[in-house]
Amino acid sequence: MSNGERIEFYQGALTAAELEAIFRTLPFNVYFSNAEDINRIFSEPDAKDDKQLVQALGNTVQSCHSEKSVPAVNKLLDDLRSGRNDVIETLKEKDGRFTHNRYFAVRDKDGNFAGCLEVTQDVTEIRKMEPKGY
Repeated sequence: MSNGERIEFYQGALTAAELEAIFRTLPFNVYFSNAEDINRIFSEPDAKDDKQLVQALGNTVQSCHSEKSVPAVNKLLDDLRSGRNDVIETLKEKDGRFTHNRYFAVRDKDGNFAGCLEVTQDVTEIRKMEPKGY
């Protein structure tokens, strides 16, 4: 597909270049694995420099995790796939930084599991914010 062709969605259309620009602009990271648990795309801003993430494309989600964590990864994916959960959220702290992870079951128009969308965001500074009115 050339960058000029429009990709039609039910609520509008974008060119491939516009869609890529949106992914590069998001203030959080997005990862998508399909129904067969194959990593298909990621939006992490610095990922092009991260060989591990680039090598993960086309491989299973499980292959990107340690053996110890694979059972937890499988449970998360099974819970999303089965419909036990549509969203699973975690908050992790490491070295004083907080990361909010959200995992969404992606379903096709007929409700069939199409994959997992993972959204991660460093929320360290957000946690420090005070409410403001505008």
